[in-house]
Amino acid sequence: MRNNNWNLDWVIIGFSIFIYSFFNPNQSKTFLGMAINIWVYRAIWFLVASGSLFSYLKRKKEESRFED
Repeated sequence: MRNNNWNLDWVIIGFSIFIYSFFNPNQSKTFLGMAINIWVYRAIWFLVASGSLFSYLKRKKEESRFED
C-alpha cells in the first residue's frame, strides 16, 4: 500500500505542474538542467502523472482482488 500512496502523490504533483504550466507563458523550461520546449516539458509531466495513475489503479485493482 505504501507504493500505492507514492503513486497517488506523483499523480497529484504531475497534473498540478502540467496544469500550472499553462498559466506561465514561458516558451521554454529548465528540466534536469536543460532548457526544453514548453510542450516537451508538459508532455513529460503528463506522462509521469498518467503513468503513475495507471500504476495506482492497477495496484488498487490487484489489492481488491486479493481482499475478496
